[in-house]
Amino acid sequence: AVQGAGQHSATASDTPVTRRLDLRHAVRGLARDRSPLQVLLTSGELLTGTFDRVGSDFAELAEHLAGDARRPGEVRAVRLVSLSGIAAVRTLLP
Repeated sequence: AVQGAGQHSATASDTPVTRRLDLRHAVRGLARDRSPLQVLLTSGELLTGTFDRVGSDFAELAEHLAGDARRPGEVRAVRLVSLSGIAAVRTLLP
């Protein structure tokens, strides 16, 4: 929570561009970058891996160890994750 914002704070404008900038947009960027990630689900489960592709309401996560690159031999499982089930995403440093 933020205190003291009051009347000096501004709300986001509702434009065609800001309407497109949602979680799906951010996840697509992470998939494009092939970034290794930690994904916290709303269930509390923590996954590590790389997003392979992103649909309108899901992301495909190739699960692998945090220190490993996304290579076929390192992928333990591929999981479809509902975008509404994602609580947080954190990129991992190489």
